Formats: sequence, C-alpha cells, structure tokens
Amino acid sequence: MIVKPSINNFKMAYQNFPRSYHSDFDCFWNWKNKIESEKDHILDSQNLDRTCQKLLSILKKWQYFRGPKSKEKPHKNLKVALSNISDEYAIIRNLTLLEIEKFPYESFHIIWQELGNMKTLADEASSQQPLVISICKPLMLIWGQTLAFDTKVRNNFTRDQDIRKLNKYRWSLNEWFYSLYLCNKLLNENEEFKYYLTNCSVKKYRKKGPVPFGRLLDIYYFTPGKEASLKKCGIRSDNSPSNDSSGIV
Repeated sequence: MIVKPSINNFKMAYQNFPRSYHSDFDCFWNWKNKIESEKDHILDSQNLDRTCQKLLSILKKWQYFRGPKSKEKPHKNLKVALSNISDEYAIIRNLTLLEIEKFPYESFHIIWQELGNMKTLADEASSQQPLVISICKPLMLIWGQTLAFDTKVRNNFTRDQDIRKLNKYRWSLNEWFYSLYLCNKLLNENEEFKYYLTNCSVKKYRKKGPVPFGRLLDIYYFTPGKEASLKKCGIRSDNSPSNDSSGIV
C-alpha cells in the first residue's frame, strides 16, 4: 500500500533534519540562483572551478569520498565529471519534477555515466551498475530535482511507495527514472502537499530558481514524521498548516 504524503510529517522531518545538511544545501542553492541567468550557469567555463570547489567542500562533509576510487584525486575526478556534463546540465537545469515528460533521456544517460564513474573502479565499470548515491548526491546539489537516495531515504521511500525491489545501493538509469516518475506522481496526485513544498521554497529561496522538489522530498524521506510525535513539535494532527514560526515550516 502506497503511503500518502503528509504535510505534518514534512514539518517534523524538516525540524529534525540535521542543521548542517540544511545550511550546506541552502548556501549552495542560494549561490547557484545568484549565478544562473538565461545564459550563465554553474557548470559553464566561467563558473566551473568555483562550483567544483564548493561541491568538493560539501561532499567531503557528506562523506561522499569514501572507498578506493574516491581517494584518487577527488578534486580532479569531480571537475572532469562536471565539465563532461556541462552541456547536459544546461539542458536540464530549469526542468523540475513536475515536468518529467520533458526529461531528455540521452542527457541523463551521459550524466549517469559521468557521475557514476567517479566512484566506480575500472574493473567494475562494465560489470556493475553504479552506486546510486555517487550520482544523486552531487546531482541533488546542482539540480535539486532528485533525492540523494542514501540508505535512510531508500528505506523509507521504497517502503512508502511499496517498491522494495529498489531498496538496494546500485541502480540502473531506468530504475532511477522510475523513482522520479513515482515522485512526480506523488506530487501531482497530492496538490496540497505539492503547494506546501512550493510555498516553502518560495519563502526560503525568495522565489529565485526552480523549486528543488527532490531536495525537499529527500528531507521528507530522510527523517519521516510519526503522527504520535507531532504534539512535541506543536503540530496539529490534520494535514493543514499550523501557525508555528520555526524556520520555513
């Protein structure tokens, strides 16, 4: 049975989400929104070095660079991958989860390969699917429309969506696309929840840039709320917004 998303659960998840992870993404997202215009973007030749430095700092804190391949010149590997997906990023950067029918498969195929290779050893490249977090952590930061899909998020997401077969750490591109399709369906079938996330983004990022639906859903599934604990947060047991003033929720 698929679990319907709850505004109250999002409120509690947002409040319980680690503060450092909030600030890491928010600082980067605000900087990205200042940089990007109709022509300029964070992976163009003018901004690539600064983007790489900022991402490297965040990803190190997020324990992204673990494993044998990750210890081999992470800055160089990251810069090469970002440079190789610059053209594809320019195509997808303004698309949101609400527009999944417009997602260019070929562009994402290149992104999937390039980011996946950063944490894939040479003898694994042709025999195994990439680690989903090796792609989705940096992609969530620069694009905002995918969840990071770390262990906690995968456990909660696959349980709520009743797709236990995706509760694994290596995914194919098609499996990732299917997960985004489910996210698109979740948002479009729950207008109140979608509106609430949109409103959160407008308040937090001052109407600049696309709504980072993937990031907000990542928070939701990283620390899912429990109705029994809502009173501790001063939140009503229905789905309507309360009058609390903590952060954006």
